[in-house]
Amino acid sequence: MAVIKAVHSKAKLSVAVDYITKKEKTEARLISGIHCDPMSATLEMENTKKIWHKTGGRQYDHYIQSFSPYENITPEQAHEIAVLWASGQFFGYECLVSTHVDRDHVHSHIIVNSVNYQTGKKIHTSAHWLQEAKDFSDNLCREAGLTICEKGKTFDGQQRTDATTWNKDKHQVLEKAARGEGHSFLLEIAVAVCSVLKSALNREDFIEKLLDYGVATTWTDTKKYITFSDLEGHKVRNKKLSDTFHFDFSKESLQREFTKHRREQTERESQAAYPKARSVSGHTQKSSVRPDHDEPPTVRRYEEVPEQPRSLEEQLRRAKQVITDEYLSFDDLFRDGKLRADGHNAARTQNHTKKHRGMEL
Repeated sequence: MAVIKAVHSKAKLSVAVDYITKKEKTEARLISGIHCDPMSATLEMENTKKIWHKTGGRQYDHYIQSFSPYENITPEQAHEIAVLWASGQFFGYECLVSTHVDRDHVHSHIIVNSVNYQTGKKIHTSAHWLQEAKDFSDNLCREAGLTICEKGKTFDGQQRTDATTWNKDKHQVLEKAARGEGHSFLLEIAVAVCSVLKSALNREDFIEKLLDYGVATTWTDTKKYITFSDLEGHKVRNKKLSDTFHFDFSKESLQREFTKHRREQTERESQAAYPKARSVSGHTQKSSVRPDHDEPPTVRRYEEVPEQPRSLEEQLRRAKQVITDEYLSFDDLFRDGKLRADGHNAARTQNHTKKHRGMEL
């Protein structure tokens, strides 16, 4: 797996060449010149600038092609791939390639002259070109039977969890801030967003809670990305946070979190309003869950009530369960004919009915 990185240095051309060709870092067999002699690369590059009268401005481009420590590759193979990569990307530009073996991972430095010795044009690159150059490097690795670099993943294909940035100074700041030894607005904004995201219910709630952390949020439907800014005026987009910390800060991901939190809040409110096995009055409710055993429930039907005996007391005792289940008063029972008011019991029935009129069971 090879990684291509552009290095922005203000050092002189001679200093850069001396650095990448140090004996402590490489060997003579791992140094090659493209369109120039590696022993006189600095002189030839400077002469090209003089010939085309372009000695000012940027003097060279500097790239590093690095392989993983776990990649099964020799320094000679790495050097050959670096030479092929430079030859395919910088037509007409003098290049010096040097492969270093002083670290736990093999890597190659490529110095490219800023002026084309054939046309006199100064070199121009862009983010789009750099991506194409990385793709070309991947193709060379694939042809050599090596692993291919995947964005957001480690060498063994696992999701990357540590912060990533190609800016060396920024990476050092992030590392120090993570250890509590420094300050990084990027890290502080990311921490604030993650903290608020744990409880925010919607976009408005999310924006309002971030203000408590000193972070202002610009989130509109007309713009693709969200912009966060701190009190010192530092700004960063949600895409930059995602690329750096390998966490999905996209609008869609945030909206999914809001929906989940609203659902959880609704469930909590429902449980609080209707606690298990408790009624509004505080009395324990009868469970409506059927027992585990297969015994059928007892069902009392109206036609199963036996014929009432002549004694009023016996009638009342027998009808107690029926009254409890289906009737609110004794009047209802007499009205439906469940108790008889014949001549023998008429007086006693009438007095008993008056006594219990309106009784609630």
